Amino acid sequence: MSRQFFSGLLIIFIFYACGSKKQESAETAQNEQKIFYYNQADGLSSLDPAFARNQANTWATTQIFSGLFELSKDLNPIPNLAAAADVSADGLEYKIKIKRGVYFHDDPCFPNGRGRELTSKDVVYSFKRLLDPATQSTGAWVFLDKAKKASNGEIDPEWITAPDLTTVVIKLSKPFGPFLDILAMPYTYIVPREAVIKYGEDFRANPVGSGPFRFKSWDEGNSLTLVKNDNYWKYDRDGNRLPYLDAVQVSFIPDKHQEFLAFQQQKLDFMSGIQATFADQLLKKDGEIRDEFVGQFKVQKLPYLNTEYIGIVVDPELYDNKNHPFLNNKFRMALNYAINKEELVKFLLNNLGIPADKGVVPPPLVAWDQDDVEGYGFDRAKAEALLIESGFGPGGKKIPPITLYTSQQYKEIMEYVQKQWSQIGVDVKIESNPAPVHQEMVDNGRVNIFRGSWLG
Repeated sequence: MSRQFFSGLLIIFIFYACGSKKQESAETAQNEQKIFYYNQADGLSSLDPAFARNQANTWATTQIFSGLFELSKDLNPIPNLAAAADVSADGLEYKIKIKRGVYFHDDPCFPNGRGRELTSKDVVYSFKRLLDPATQSTGAWVFLDKAKKASNGEIDPEWITAPDLTTVVIKLSKPFGPFLDILAMPYTYIVPREAVIKYGEDFRANPVGSGPFRFKSWDEGNSLTLVKNDNYWKYDRDGNRLPYLDAVQVSFIPDKHQEFLAFQQQKLDFMSGIQATFADQLLKKDGEIRDEFVGQFKVQKLPYLNTEYIGIVVDPELYDNKNHPFLNNKFRMALNYAINKEELVKFLLNNLGIPADKGVVPPPLVAWDQDDVEGYGFDRAKAEALLIESGFGPGGKKIPPITLYTSQQYKEIMEYVQKQWSQIGVDVKIESNPAPVHQEMVDNGRVNIFRGSWLG
């Protein structure tokens, strides 16, 4: 079970096209290029779409690679590399036609270094690679329970085939309504076999795709540079070839205060999210921009498919102490009811979020009727009563030492949670680590309670 905190509103700060950086950039031809600068505070672990498990990896891979489908503004799957898709009456077979004239980026992995045309065989290779245990992809699950099974229960090798260079046939083990949505996920972006073979494990740092930008360089921990794909196949409605930008420059400043300073100095064009400690400098309590900043930059607030939560390991096999409080449902419920999520959102996030009092599904998913869900609101008296019923805490069994693990970016929010729990008699220690370290600890089962997030 996990404790849900809030679902997000994505807040984006964008500087207007004026200011010192733009003026200085006119001094040289190089800087006259249209370059978009943004920061990725959590760092980047891979540019291989098979490992596009988090926001940082996803944002980068989306610029380099392409998928069969993409999501529209109202979250419906629409063709991207796909030209058309036919679904059998029983929902078990998908026949997808592939667009012609889409080319992979130029790269030494190809003969003469020239990118070749993307075909249905690349789709078959990419999807089978995702499922291949040797890849160890964090996204294998997207096909694992969906691909057609053979009589022995294993995945049928023919679950995906390419009868010709522009047709892909995918066979499922059972109907799955949102399957086209799955094909819009970054995990399913198309990669060329030649690049994976040439670079091996280093494909993560030598990506070759068919997206709007091609890879130039990645100085891990410092910067990532992507440059315009001059052979990109998409055009705008006026017939102009996309993308408009010449390059994308990503920095990896881990400290959110330093990131904010860089944004104020116009070294960044864009900033996603805002640290609670300096939210008051930019925003009013209602989440609107302060008057003194009107005209300097604009703020966009959008529904965000993101739920922040605290995860708790509940598998008894992973505990030496079979009476650990985390294995007690009433103890976990007590922790949930003890958190005032409305206060958290209002004072720590300047109302840039929605208390997750109606379950884990964020409100932007319009098909989800949250009125049918009874979640966990704030009720300290109920939390205290549940704690007593659990047999732990004041008057009950002693609670063993608890360490709540978080990435550094969320330390302040976790300290708020720490205070809330202490008010019902549950004391915890906070340990914060750089985001990659925190994620590695969670992935390898080295923690039993941690801050996490779901991102759609």
